[in-house]
Amino acid sequence: MPTIVYKGANRISDDGLVGKTVEDLKKDDIIVDALNLDGNESIKVNGQTQSASYQIKAGDAVEFYKSQGTKGCPDEPDLEVIEEEGDDDDEDDDEEETPSEG
Repeated sequence: MPTIVYKGANRISDDGLVGKTVEDLKKDDIIVDALNLDGNESIKVNGQTQSASYQIKAGDAVEFYKSQGTKGCPDEPDLEVIEEEGDDDDEDDDEEETPSEG
């Protein structure tokens, strides 16, 4: 029976994962890219929460998931305000240009 690793609709089925730890999966570039992992996911194996040292067995279903209310929320939000180029708050910006006579 193949081992399945998934996050949401993204799934990987691979017998080559047997014997690896959950921590190994979190560091595997192919798995990270395929499942779009950011390192802040929690892990369940066969529906049970497991530690990073859990060793994958044949037929395991490993789920990476975000806790409710954390999806899309960074741990340390970047609150820096970036001004758009050309937005210098010059006094000239507030004045209306008048067409020249000529």
